[in-house]
Amino acid sequence: MQLRDREEEGLRKYGVNTERTDLTSLEWLQHLQEELMDASVYIEKLKNEIK
Repeated sequence: MQLRDREEEGLRKYGVNTERTDLTSLEWLQHLQEELMDASVYIEKLKNEIK
């Protein structure tokens, strides 16, 4: 359910979903890398709160 909600939110916010065909595989990988870097920022924040 969370994934479907997230996809619907992206469609509302950006007007596209993962069915889009205007990105190359390299561009998809770039998006993924940016999302994973964001996740690392969240991890560091939580680690610092725990310390």
